[in-house]
Amino acid sequence: MSLTSIPTLRSCSSVYSLKKTRTPRSQNSRASMVDRVGGGGPVSSNMFVESFTTNLYHRGLDAPIIVRSEIEKSSSSSRSGPKWKQDLRLPIVTLNYENDDGQTLTTVRCRKNRMVHDMLESLRITLQSFRGLKELKFEFCNLQDEFIPEILKILEDNPNITSLSLRGNTLRNFQHPLLHDTTTSTTNHQLKFLDLQLCDIDPSGASELAEQLAENETLLALNVSGNGAIGDEGIRALADALRANRTLLALNIADNGIGEEGLVYFLHVFRRFALRQGEIERRRRINFDYLQKRDALVCSLYYRNDQ
Repeated sequence: MSLTSIPTLRSCSSVYSLKKTRTPRSQNSRASMVDRVGGGGPVSSNMFVESFTTNLYHRGLDAPIIVRSEIEKSSSSSRSGPKWKQDLRLPIVTLNYENDDGQTLTTVRCRKNRMVHDMLESLRITLQSFRGLKELKFEFCNLQDEFIPEILKILEDNPNITSLSLRGNTLRNFQHPLLHDTTTSTTNHQLKFLDLQLCDIDPSGASELAEQLAENETLLALNVSGNGAIGDEGIRALADALRANRTLLALNIADNGIGEEGLVYFLHVFRRFALRQGEIERRRRINFDYLQKRDALVCSLYYRNDQ
């Protein structure tokens, strides 16, 4: 994105350093800050900053961050200068709001933050007060596969989040399930949009992701572009997943080192094909699970009306 297309910022754009929170402050003042953030009612960007920096402070983290607030209906404008270029070198947390009142937080974007476990836990606690959050982005944050369980905790605490971006992180193998846990047969029914661009995914990671995708029934769009190591082996696994998946509408596989053999195999999925034995058994199991849930719902409604 060029500097001329950056949206106009309607709120403050400041560098918040955790060193500033180390000034003498009474326990009552700090407690009242946390109570304010955790309470009901609308919450603003100032409350996000207070809560986030307080949680980081309690975990001994001390680093400058930029917190910007943007309105989704903002217009494009030109903004340049030494201060703006200096800001681009620091970790950035961008907050997007739905309306001009700056009350309904819809998107949190962390960019170039060198994430650690304590920082993710601090963010999870902070976001518990923002129930209207719909989109979460961790872009170029040095996240690895071991961070996925903590990201899933954030999603569990915020059930309205349907879009997740992990662009620019080194995930590779997906040893921790993101879309479907095969060991417990539990599926993430929350995410509808997932961005895994430039995540250094290798063929084994693509195969693991494909297994989860085959069982997922809610994801609508998946971006795995820019993972050059996927190659023909990985794209074959994703193609097999599409044979079983019935809900995915968009899949970006650009710049993945796919050869002619892998491309031909992938394109065959968009033609009529006969189901394999394993695919037939999977469809029967899915239909059986659906009928069980439907019958349980009908019975519960029947007994409720009968009483």
